[in-house]
Amino acid sequence: MQQKLNIEDESGDKKYFTIIPNIAIETLDQWDLKVYAQMKKIAGEKGTCYMSITKMSKGCMMSKNRALKSVKSLIDKKKFISKTGEKQIPTPSGFQYVSIYRIKDIWTINLNHYAKGSARGEQPEGVGYAPGEQPGMHQVNTNKNQEYNNNQDKSFTADLSAGAEVNDLIDKFKNVNPMHEKFFKQTGQRKAIERLLKKETKEKLGEVIDMLVITNKMRYAPSITTPAQLENKIGSWLVFYQREKLKVEANKPFIV
Repeated sequence: MQQKLNIEDESGDKKYFTIIPNIAIETLDQWDLKVYAQMKKIAGEKGTCYMSITKMSKGCMMSKNRALKSVKSLIDKKKFISKTGEKQIPTPSGFQYVSIYRIKDIWTINLNHYAKGSARGEQPEGVGYAPGEQPGMHQVNTNKNQEYNNNQDKSFTADLSAGAEVNDLIDKFKNVNPMHEKFFKQTGQRKAIERLLKKETKEKLGEVIDMLVITNKMRYAPSITTPAQLENKIGSWLVFYQREKLKVEANKPFIV
């Protein structure tokens, strides 16, 4: 009978650090990124995280409501984690239920996002597993699972691309509003940009926002300092801009 070996790595070279994918650093806001990093630190190599929201918020140095919003965002919008159930844990005040979250394997998505055009490698084990399964259960990636993973990648990348465009346009408001950073995490302001992007290109909207530095100082021009104001007043702003443009054309010297 062949002897089985049980090898344990006690070198300690994997202790006390957490690896974060670049795609998380570049696409998550400061609050979501902090919660994501904290959850990854707690989960370790097992990939699961559970702790009370009070302890989570203290570890992230933010309010409980802010931490809850980030957890919901990481599940619903960013798709970095998933909720898999609940667990009863002992606390100083007695036993309580806490949610269990699984950190999704996005390393293949991370690689594809930054290495466009490169050959697609095999999906790592555990990516796209069905409810109730655990990472590492897939020994063979079937065509059905491959198609599912491909669709997930496309959806995830599309969400990231849209989020990056919104962030780029919000960042342009720094020239007209010193408090523009708060817009990154305000749903109403982000939705306003998303709706505008359905009507105009990112480049056209960027040009309009850049011109606000000048037009906000002009008499009779609509004052715009937030994405929501831009959405509500863009019609009036365009009328003002065209009117001023005609004035400039009319004042040009006539050369025979």
